[in-house]
Amino acid sequence: YLNALLHTHYPKKYFACNASGSGQRYALSVEALNSFPVPIIPLHEQKQIGEIFSALDKKIELNRQINQNLPILDRSYNYRS
Repeated sequence: YLNALLHTHYPKKYFACNASGSGQRYALSVEALNSFPVPIIPLHEQKQIGEIFSALDKKIELNRQINQNLPILDRSYNYRS
């Protein structure tokens, strides 16, 4: 759940508003990190969200492996136009 939350616009906006610095270098203080408000939802919902993202990660990895094997399959079956 926390990983999914941290990849949303919510923390990006929070940290952008609480960063200090100028130009291209910004810093977050320990206080800003510690005061980041994490919305607490029921544990069963957190687990469901985690399971959904875990399943998506597995599917992405499987697709990546399939894509890596496509050139091998192409050569083994000698598919040419």
